[in-house]
Amino acid sequence: MKNEKSNRSTNITYQGIYEELEISKINLNERAYENKTKKIRNHTKSILESWKLQNYITNFEEYKDGKFIRGININF
Repeated sequence: MKNEKSNRSTNITYQGIYEELEISKINLNERAYENKTKKIRNHTKSILESWKLQNYITNFEEYKDGKFIRGININF
């Protein structure tokens, strides 16, 4: 993502992360899905905070669609 010639988006959706980890509502009850996705969001933010401290990224922020947090925007 950091390569100047890269055309990748700096927006990462949480749904995309869940799909990569093969986590879906179909396989879990509602409460288990909520707990697992909350834990993934927290871990993701921890990783990004670490990258920020290492100056790999400048900043990041969650973005919303209405009242729902949909993902993270990363700034280099």
